[in-house]
Amino acid sequence: MFYDVAKNLYISNCRASGKSHNTVESYERSLDLFGDWLRKKEGIAMLSNITPASLLKWKREIAERVSPSTLRLYVSHLRTFFEFCFEMEYIPKNPFKKKVMEVKVKDSDVKDTKTHVLSPILFKQIWSNDQ
Repeated sequence: MFYDVAKNLYISNCRASGKSHNTVESYERSLDLFGDWLRKKEGIAMLSNITPASLLKWKREIAERVSPSTLRLYVSHLRTFFEFCFEMEYIPKNPFKKKVMEVKVKDSDVKDTKTHVLSPILFKQIWSNDQ
């Protein structure tokens, strides 16, 4: 089966299963990006020719151009796509190896997400100044 045919069947299934429009669009962008890379860099059009080595090569190349969080999103989308393809028996074996495709995140990649809570007194002061 051609990669693009499997991708279109997967996207149709996502829509039919009630995933939001934005989620489906995000899956489609990730899978199109990977599909373009497969054709241009690897010369692969058939789903069955995708190997763990080609997935790892793609991950290494894309990691140089995107943030760690974007890379994790792309990897997550590919993981679910290949699980779908395997379950639907489009491929005899899932080339997606979780440990190989894991995205490590350094502390410097994570933004400060501390929550700041106002004391009741400070809250009242701010509130009364706005009124």
